[in-house]
Amino acid sequence: MAGPRRTSWVGALLVFPLVLTAAQAAVCDADCQMQQRSSLAELYAAAGGQGWRRQSGWDSRSPDHCSWFGVSCCGSAGTLNAPTFRSGGCTLPGGVAGLDLPLNNLTGAWPAAALAGLSNSLVYLNLRGNNLRGRLPESIGDLRQLVVLYIDDAGLSGALPAALGRLTKITQLSAAGNQFSGALPSSITELQQLRRLTVSSNALTGEFPASLLALPQLLQLDVSSNQLSGQLPIEAPAGVNSSNASLLGALTGTRNEMLAINSSRNHVSGALPAWLASFPVILLDVSYNDLSGSLPAAALGSNIVMQELLLTGNSITGSFSADMLRGSLRVLDLSSNALFGSLPALAGVLIQQLDLSNNSFTGQLPADLAQLPALEQLRLTGNDLAPMQGLPAFLALSTDAAVAVNPVGQPGLLCQPVVLADDGSSSSSSSRRRASVQLDPAVYGYQGCYC
Repeated sequence: MAGPRRTSWVGALLVFPLVLTAAQAAVCDADCQMQQRSSLAELYAAAGGQGWRRQSGWDSRSPDHCSWFGVSCCGSAGTLNAPTFRSGGCTLPGGVAGLDLPLNNLTGAWPAAALAGLSNSLVYLNLRGNNLRGRLPESIGDLRQLVVLYIDDAGLSGALPAALGRLTKITQLSAAGNQFSGALPSSITELQQLRRLTVSSNALTGEFPASLLALPQLLQLDVSSNQLSGQLPIEAPAGVNSSNASLLGALTGTRNEMLAINSSRNHVSGALPAWLASFPVILLDVSYNDLSGSLPAAALGSNIVMQELLLTGNSITGSFSADMLRGSLRVLDLSSNALFGSLPALAGVLIQQLDLSNNSFTGQLPADLAQLPALEQLRLTGNDLAPMQGLPAFLALSTDAAVAVNPVGQPGLLCQPVVLADDGSSSSSSSRRRASVQLDPAVYGYQGCYC
């Protein structure tokens, strides 16, 4: 099993403000507030409140439940202000609009009855990192005002309920790190406002939910580390548009640009279809699956949106074409596949990180590597490249400390890192760190290596 991957910069963009339309035709009057306070007390009792890590207000039954830890109420202007999430709208002034109780040792079954008493006003629910047990019940669909639902690492199990499709206002649904099983309910395709869906690290089965890519507001889909199987559909599902017009629309704002698709660490098989390779997504991660076949180089090369493509740990075959780097790709990881043939000429492409390690490439190292102006890292270890008489002119030994390498039969070997040589042709060459080039030491005659 490979170690943890680096976190993509895309993740930093996936924080959305809570923006809602305030409906102020009604207010939560004294009777309403008394009923909601009773529901909160029921939640405290049902979820093991005496064992909570933070319970100020809850334990003393302070009459102002809006001041209890983790409780936020809707203001008179129909806005919700809380330090844990950005200001936004709410639906019932005076009502409980937010419950923010992550990592607070809530226990027991899902508190369905208690939450039902807040269903007319609750827009934000965060129960991440607690110790609940059992299923997420169908009654979750009664929380019709919910816009944000975080139940990651909450101890839940069983099938995700079809009633999630009734949460028509929801924009963020995150349920990673539980023990949910079965297929994703098809009703999720009804969530037309959904922007972010994260169900990673569960035990979900079924096929990759390609139909979700038709959701008009979706910006992130993370189904990684599950047990999804089957082949990716050869044709784009109904409503999914990956044409050039769609790509241009993503850039001009006439459609939402999806930021990330992560389906890594599943059992998805078949070839990477051309429609997905040309989908307007910045990050596509399908690493550690069972993909095979050749890469749709033309589709990748014409994608003017995709910047990161991670395909490590599959069984992709065929040669590697520089055509797939003619688009916007900046990070491409094809390591640990079954690619073969000679490395192509790469001069002029704007790739920053290229990982072709642990394949079956042969032949000479391309001399035009020095003509990759944006290159930061190139990994070519674990191939069958032709040996050279020392380092060629376009490569040099770094002045950084030697690092341990582990070639067969050479335990304890230390080698100086290899970088692209500075030819002095660029005025910025002295200020930009030279690109790292990782090769098997045997390829360059163990120059700069010692035991």
